[in-house]
Parts: sequence; structure tokens; C-alpha cells
Amino acid sequence: MSTPRLFVYRIVRDFGIAPCIDAGILTLTLCKTRIRARAKAGDYIMALVALQHKKIVGVGEDRFYKVAYLFKITEKPVPMTEYEEWCNAKKTRRVNCIYRKNGTRSNGGPVEKVHLDGKFSLVSTKPHYAAWKSEHPYTLSDTDMAAIGSNVKGKMSKENGMRDYFSVGLEREQIDALDALIKNGPKDNEEECVAAVCRK
Repeated sequence: MSTPRLFVYRIVRDFGIAPCIDAGILTLTLCKTRIRARAKAGDYIMALVALQHKKIVGVGEDRFYKVAYLFKITEKPVPMTEYEEWCNAKKTRRVNCIYRKNGTRSNGGPVEKVHLDGKFSLVSTKPHYAAWKSEHPYTLSDTDMAAIGSNVKGKMSKENGMRDYFSVGLEREQIDALDALIKNGPKDNEEECVAAVCRK
């Protein structure tokens, strides 16, 4: 079995569709195509708030460590060619269940083909995700960062060092630290997504 990895990226637009949460299931199906093509079950994904959101992240040293989402991939990534069937089987109303297997749109929302190029949808089930969202991110403390690892902190704390994402292999202690953050984080935020794109 391969060593779990942590994928870290900065989320620019957080409208409740990427990641998207409904009925105790979190999916990352839109955007971040390179992560979705590479991540596997057992890996972790951390979405940090983009640095351009200065009203949220501020200007201090801790601006690099504002977490909007953290989750463990708990299922084998779902191929986009099977995603429509997967959505139907889960009886989900998730906003990102909008693509048919041929790539055409079924119910509004983003239509850029780049969203499909990731080949997979990443899935995390409750309680294996934490969703603070960008508006109220969790600030990683010095203790958190020490537990997650200096190899992660060094890559996070670069103004222009995360052009798309980075990933690192995880040791047992790092996995335990990430699991602890998830355990103590909020789980449900699906009703907070933008009304124009959120199916009630």
C-alpha cells in the first residue's frame, strides 16, 4: 500500500460547489484538475484561503495558514465517465452533480471542459472532513504546524510558491495530526452555499 499524501492548494472562489457538501458527503469534482487526476483513496486534501483575500487572511505571518477545508479521500475516486451514475445511486442533490458521462451539462452551473479534465471526482464521507469555509477559516497554530511537519510549513509559507498545488508524503505522526484537526472541525455547511447555485 502506498504512503498517503497531503495535497495542498489555495481556494480562490468558495461558492459551495468545489468542494461541495451534501448529506454527509463531500466531493471535489470541479476545478483542481491535476489534484483530481493524481489523488488516491487515503490521501488528504487541504484547501487554504487564497492570499489575495486580504480581508480574510490579513497581512500577518499567519495569513499563510488559513484553512477552509481539510478532508481525507475515503472512497476510490469516481471516474467522470461514471459520475452521473454515482450521483444517482447516492440520491444526492449536490450542485456539482451536473455532468453527464459524455461531458454535457445536465442542470446549470459551470460548463468549462477544464473541469472534466481531472478525470475523477474525489469523495470524502462524514466524519472524515472539516469544512470551515473561506469566510471563517481555521488558522493553523504553531502547535498544529509542528505536528503537520516543517516540510509542509515551508511550502505553505511562500508568497508565490503554490502556483497550483503541492503534495508531500505523510508519516504516521502527520496523519494523526491531520485526523485530529478533522475530528475537531465543522462537518456541515451545505446550506451556506450561494442560493443561485445551491439546490434546496
